[in-house]
Amino acid sequence: MGRERRPGVRGRGTGIAASFSSSMRRLNTGGADTRDTGMQPPGSRTVVAPEKPCIPWRDLDSLRTMTESPSAALCPQRFAAEGVVLARGLVDSSLLQEIGELMRARAARVMGALGTRSIGIGSRAGYHELVQRSPGRFDVPMSEMDLAPLWGSQGSLAPEVPWLGLVRAALGPDALPTFCGVVFSRPGSPAQQWHIDSPHEAAEARPAHAVNVLLALADVPLAAGPTEVARGTHLLTNHLARPWLNRDDLLYQTATEITPAVLRRTALAEVADEEHSDKGVECPEVQPMAAGDCLIFDDRILHRGLANTSERERWLAYFSYVRPRPDMERVADTHFEASRSLFDL
Repeated sequence: MGRERRPGVRGRGTGIAASFSSSMRRLNTGGADTRDTGMQPPGSRTVVAPEKPCIPWRDLDSLRTMTESPSAALCPQRFAAEGVVLARGLVDSSLLQEIGELMRARAARVMGALGTRSIGIGSRAGYHELVQRSPGRFDVPMSEMDLAPLWGSQGSLAPEVPWLGLVRAALGPDALPTFCGVVFSRPGSPAQQWHIDSPHEAAEARPAHAVNVLLALADVPLAAGPTEVARGTHLLTNHLARPWLNRDDLLYQTATEITPAVLRRTALAEVADEEHSDKGVECPEVQPMAAGDCLIFDDRILHRGLANTSERERWLAYFSYVRPRPDMERVADTHFEASRSLFDL
C-alpha cells in the first residue's frame, strides 16, 4: 500500500501472437494459469461448453506496433455504435504480474474470511467484500486506494495506466474511476444469464455513461469461459424507452432472461424497415483472451461470462469508469448493493 510507484511508463505488451487465428489456436489448446489458489472447485456440476466461437468483434491489433497514444485507435463514433472493443496485448507482463499478485492476495483474504459461510447469488445477497455473481463466479471489489502500490496516489487515473487513453476516447477526457476488482470463476461454473451492468438513465439516446475494462490476468481459452458480448445491444436495453423491458431482469440473474434474440425480434417489430432496425445488432460474439488483453465495453450492453469447462480457474481484473454528469449522486449503485460485511463481528 505504501510502496512508491516505479518510474517509467508502462504500456503495450509484445508477446502476443501476430494474428487472431494463431492466437485462437494457441488459446484453445491450453494457456491457463497453473497456480494453486487454495480455492477448490465444486466437483458435482455439469456444464455445456459453447459449440463453436462466433465471428469476432473488431479488435485493436494495431496497438502492438503503434507509437502514438492508443486512444487514436478507438473511434468514438464506432464505439458508440458497437459498444465494445478488444485491445490485444495492451498490458505488459511485468505490470500484469503486479496487478495479478495484488488482486489474488485480496481475493485469498476475502475467501478466507468467508470460510464455510453461505453466500447467495447477486450483489444484494452478498457482502461488501464479496459477491457471487452466479454459481461459482466470485467478484472481489477493491478501491482506488488499493491500487496505490501499482500507480501511486493517482490510482487508475495515472498517466501510465495502459487503457486510460481508450477509456477517455470512449467517455471523454474527464472520465473518472468508480471501482475495480477481480472476478474468478471456478471449474464447473455455468454460464451467466445475459445482463447489463447499469441501466439507461433517460428515455432518449445518450452516449455511454460508464465503461468497463476487463483485463485477462492469464490466458482465457474458450473452455475457461470468456466474456460473450452482443454488439450493439446497448442501443436496445433502454427500459425507459421500452416499457416492456424490466429493469431488474436486465440487471440481475432472474427467472426471466432478456437475451439478444429477444431484443432483436422486438427491434424488428418496432420498426417497419427491418434492414435499418437490424443494423448494428449483431449475433453474440466471443473470443478467447490472452494474458494482457483488455475487453472494453459500454456498461449498458448485454454480455455474460460463459461456462468454465476447463480444469482451472478463470481470472479477470476489472476497472470501471464513468462520464461525469449532473446529479450523479442520485444514480443508484447496481453493482454492489450488500448491507453486510464479512468482517463484522
